[in-house]
Amino acid sequence: MDVPKQVISDLTNQNMGSYEWRMVMVILILTYGAGKKNSAITLTDFMQMTGIKKPHVSRALSMLSTRNIINRMTYRSISTYSIQEDADKWRSIINIGKDRVKGIPEQVRVDFEMWFVKYPIEINKADAEAMYCEIIMSEEATTKDLDDALRGYAQFSKFRAMKFGRDADPWLCMYPTTFLKDNKWREYLEYADVRRKPPL
Repeated sequence: MDVPKQVISDLTNQNMGSYEWRMVMVILILTYGAGKKNSAITLTDFMQMTGIKKPHVSRALSMLSTRNIINRMTYRSISTYSIQEDADKWRSIINIGKDRVKGIPEQVRVDFEMWFVKYPIEINKADAEAMYCEIIMSEEATTKDLDDALRGYAQFSKFRAMKFGRDADPWLCMYPTTFLKDNKWREYLEYADVRRKPPL
């Protein structure tokens, strides 16, 4: 059974962490790839197929279920999974940001506050917090990684402004949500070292 093209298209437009993507791929393989719409999949199956530890598997699946990207039905300790084909029912990270932040450890939220005050554009704070917490809680990055990326972004902007003028400085126009989305922040990690000059 082929995966509907619209489902593939909708999935590629979703902002998901790498662990979540790998959970989706396992579900696709064991459902459509096996010629069926849903399949009983154990946490061990997810762990063996992805190499991801159990706590992270559970967290990624919970997030996908919360966002309605996957359907999960559990009966007598057996969970059956499928992809929700109606993308209109999916919820974005931003849309569920407030709900998700409620369960985030206080230290992560404090780290976000310290990170956000360093950002020159204080806009879309709630959305930025949800995205920041998602990155940290999914263990795609540490707080140090995001701090280094922000410092690298400032360094990159400094050199760009020196060469092209202040109007060309992206530090003045990139929203924090844009910086955090789709791993954009990773582009600036290497410039955290002040000795590393951007290839402008």
